[in-house]
Amino acid sequence: LPSRAIAGGPQSAMGSLAETVAFVRDKVPQGDRPTAYVCRHGRCELPVTDAPAFAAQLGRAAR
Repeated sequence: LPSRAIAGGPQSAMGSLAETVAFVRDKVPQGDRPTAYVCRHGRCELPVTDAPAFAAQLGRAAR
């Protein structure tokens, strides 16, 4: 997808990933669940842990 970046992995790898992918810095899982952060123009929505909320955020970001 143009103009999109996705990064992820286990929490234990986030420290080293943040050294090369700055936008994952300070992003932490919520309640030990896989967590998505949807950001646009340097501003992030609240983190989400369920698919419908993630899809809604992606829909808003695509506009």
